[in-house]
Amino acid sequence: MKTQFNLNVSHYCIQNGVRNSLRDCVLALAVRESIPGADRPTIDDNEIRFSFRKHRYIYKTPEQSAKNAKDFDTGVVTRSDMKPWRDILKDPISVEPTQYRPPRKNSKRHRYMKPVPSNGPKPKTKLTRWGGKKI
Repeated sequence: MKTQFNLNVSHYCIQNGVRNSLRDCVLALAVRESIPGADRPTIDDNEIRFSFRKHRYIYKTPEQSAKNAKDFDTGVVTRSDMKPWRDILKDPISVEPTQYRPPRKNSKRHRYMKPVPSNGPKPKTKLTRWGGKKI
């Protein structure tokens, strides 16, 4: 099980990051971009959380990344002033197995559902010929 990941915050992450967002901030985009297969990243002041290969990883946010993300969220630094950086996520606080269940095939829920009849009047249909003329 891998416990150390490289975190590369690129120009793309800086330009597309959303201020004051847990799931779409600069660091969340960097986690998605740097770690192929990372799912549901969540970033707060102290922790970086994401799922990877049926495990939920929780890391302490590196100091440089926390400072840069906080400056970006508060508006101290603009997108044009911010430069890309790299960090390493190591020594996870917690690694827990997730309860992943693959979807079942041929389950009743995924079969074709019959349309539910409406209680209102049926709309009047206009019969037309191939040329679009009314009959």
